[in-house]
Order: sequence, then structure tokens, then C-alpha cells
Amino acid sequence: MRPVYKREWYYLGKQPAVTRVLVVCAANVCRSPYAQYLIERAFLGTGLSVASAGTSALVDASMCKSTQSSLLKLDPGAGDFISTHRSTQLTADAIGEADIVLSSSRTERHAVAALDPTARSKSFTLLEAAALAEAVAATVSPLEGLSTAQWAMAMHLQRGRVQIPQSTRFGRRLIDPVSIFDVGDVHTGEANSHRPVHASIRAAVGRLAMAARVGTSVG
Repeated sequence: MRPVYKREWYYLGKQPAVTRVLVVCAANVCRSPYAQYLIERAFLGTGLSVASAGTSALVDASMCKSTQSSLLKLDPGAGDFISTHRSTQLTADAIGEADIVLSSSRTERHAVAALDPTARSKSFTLLEAAALAEAVAATVSPLEGLSTAQWAMAMHLQRGRVQIPQSTRFGRRLIDPVSIFDVGDVHTGEANSHRPVHASIRAAVGRLAMAARVGTSVG
């Protein structure tokens, strides 16, 4: 893994008591495990714990073949993660244990809020979190002094302040600008193929790592 940033997210020897991120998609076989692995890799050495779950998971299912192939192409060392991953159903307890909840789309973010309404301030779509983290990074210093819970609150306070594009037309269809914060699900037809989905996730995780001034290349 090629180092990009040398500074750690936390001060050495000053780890928060809880440093847990939960990544959520629908089935927990594609988008969320892919993001989970990339976040773990990008934040390696920071003490961050990353888990994933699905809002409608078929429990104990393995990762989809396309996602397995994409991860192995990105990192041949991902084999152990792929072989041990099994889909998990999202629960209120899992949400409550996390400092930050990152959902693939607004659909899963709404499901998180339905299970735990108190989690709204720490729940974001992955692409939304990337944009908000960049806004936080532009105003907060030093970044290493923030715990994950503080990072979530700082991002939450930036909501409504991050400029997003205006509505645009694609043919006759009006594109909702907020949909740029969604990573679609290939398995339900929201996205046409895995390739742009995985690319979008890689870009978002890279932006998060850059904003936090940590980590390694995500490819």
C-alpha cells in the first residue's frame, strides 16, 4: 500500500474509547463490504474499527462475485477479508454502538433513522460524508484532535452549508441534485454495473482519508 499521508488521525497514545464506523447498504454483499474494506485499509493504524450490515440482508451470504473480483484486483491481499465476510442484518444495537454510520444511499440512511431516530446526527451517505468531511477539514484544526464522535458532530453541523449542484436534465428526465450523494445498487437495477459503483466508493473513501489527513492509497 502506497502511503499518501504520514500524520495520524489521532494523537499518538490518545485514542478515544470508542472509534467505530458502521457501513450500511441493502444486502451487505456488495457496496458496504467494499467500502468497509477500503475504509479499514485507508485508516490503518488509527485504531478505527469498521463494520458493515444490510437493511435487508440475507444473513450469512458471501460477497458478490463482482465485488470480490474488484477487491482482489485492487488489493491481492484482500482474500482473507473476502473469505470471512458474511452478510449481517442491520440492528438498532449496531447503530447505537457506532460513532458514525455511513450508508450507500438515502434509502439506507432512512432505514437507519427508522431503527434509531437518535442516530440522525451521526448518519450520512458515504458521498455526503465525503463532502461534509472536506468542509470540516477546511475549518477545523488540528484534525488529529477529533474523536470519531466529534468528527460526526462536526460533519453534522456542516449540513445545509455544503453547496450542491442545481437540478439538471438528462434527456427528458430531471436529475435530483441530492441524488449525487447516493451510490446505487446494481442488484436492484439502481446502477447499470459494478464498475462505476466501486469507483464512486473508492473516490469517496479517498476523500474521507484526505480530509482526515490519514491513511494509504485506496487505488
